[in-house]
Amino acid sequence: MTDNQQNSQFSASDIQDLFQDAQATPNRRGISQQTREVLVQNLTPVTIAGAQGVSSDVLGGDRAQLIFSLLDMTGSMLHARKDVIKAYNALLDTLKGSRQADQMLLSTWTFNTAPYLLHGYTPVEFAPPLDMSNYEPDDATALYDAVMHAIVGAVAYGQELRNQGVRTRITCVVYTDGYDNVSQTQAQQVRQIVTDLLAQEMYTFVLVGFGHNLARKIADELGFPNALEAKSDADSIKQALNLVSRSLIRNAQGTATSSAPNAFFQ
Repeated sequence: MTDNQQNSQFSASDIQDLFQDAQATPNRRGISQQTREVLVQNLTPVTIAGAQGVSSDVLGGDRAQLIFSLLDMTGSMLHARKDVIKAYNALLDTLKGSRQADQMLLSTWTFNTAPYLLHGYTPVEFAPPLDMSNYEPDDATALYDAVMHAIVGAVAYGQELRNQGVRTRITCVVYTDGYDNVSQTQAQQVRQIVTDLLAQEMYTFVLVGFGHNLARKIADELGFPNALEAKSDADSIKQALNLVSRSLIRNAQGTATSSAPNAFFQ
């Protein structure tokens, strides 16, 4: 990437303006005033960093598929650490090899007692891999906080691209093996925003649960239409992320929708 294609730097004021641009008007779909206010309340240095991304100049056209992933990095995932790293990097390789790769911009988060941004919106070609230094499972589960943090950035950056004339579709994929137990954010707060975003018909929300048959329950709590139950052994994790990668590619082709339960995976 050239220097003029690197990340734009947004201030809190800039992002508030983007939220205002994203709000619904009588002639345009958009977020509600309530959603805008909640997003503004969640502006922090971390969420502002999550709104950063490359210029639209890097895209191969006027379409962008934004994909933000949230990887559970709590202590209960320690046994699967190497399996998650291997499966996630295989997912990256699959996306890089797809014909839709030039439309894909990725942002990746991990979370335990707090959310951690690994990188802002980056062309899939340059998305950094997961490794033992940036995926270190430990501590408890602030799932709701992580989802809220990531949504703040996705709404702002997506609106910035739309302001530049780019047609965007945005997909959130959460990977977890347990229920939230330390978040300050409530599930209902996330659900209200997710419901608002789904009404715009350009957002897709997916939850992949490892073990314990918890995916559908957590997805319902958050208002996510798409849920995938998987076991927590190496083969199951690999298969789950392989299915996600194929579904992301299909979604980028415009043949998948987020309106019906589990349409993402079909």
